[in-house]
Parts: sequence; structure tokens; C-alpha cells
Amino acid sequence: MERKGWSYVIRVKDLDCNGILSGLRLPSDGEFDRAVHLTLTKKQTKEVKAHPEIYKFVPSTSTFDFLNLQENLFYSISFQVVRFVLPNGAYETVITNLSAANFHAKRHQSLASSTE
Repeated sequence: MERKGWSYVIRVKDLDCNGILSGLRLPSDGEFDRAVHLTLTKKQTKEVKAHPEIYKFVPSTSTFDFLNLQENLFYSISFQVVRFVLPNGAYETVITNLSAANFHAKRHQSLASSTE
């Protein structure tokens, strides 16, 4: 999506689940909007395992066209992680490549409430 210049907003598992956010240094509670820069890889070296805040391992069972173990070992990606409260009091967490200035938490709330 990024290479094609597309904008995205993707719901992701919350902080206490195993997902793309696991291992990142994010606030453990409340609302937030944080920039994240990750390097995706299919490698499992000591360096990769020692730095979960930099590297995110992509298992071989996951399809990701831009990574392989021969040529393309790493893929850099940047996005905003936004966590906000829904009208029912539950938290929703999304990742987006839209800037914080262009896509505030209030807009995320209206998006989420319109899909319930």
C-alpha cells in the first residue's frame, strides 16, 4: 500500500495481544497517538530478537511479497499507532500512514462508531 501511495487505516489487536504492536514501547493504558518506525524481516538473528522495538519478525507462514530470505531481508515501514475510547468505553487501536495532523483520534472515533 505504501509503495503505491495509498492511504490506510487498519484495526489491529490491542496492546495486550500478540500482534504487530507486541514488543513496542507504547503506553500501557489510555489514549495515545504515536509514530512507529519498524523494520520487518523473516530473519531470526540475535540482533533481531534483541531489538523488538526496531525489528518485527514476519513468520514464513505469513504472505508478504516484499520479504524473502535470499534477496530482500528487510522492509522498513512507518505508521501512526492511535488508541482511542469508543462510545461504549472499550478501546480501539488502529495503525495508519496518515499524519497525526490529518487524522486525529476524534476522526478515528467517528470511523469506529460508524462501523458498529
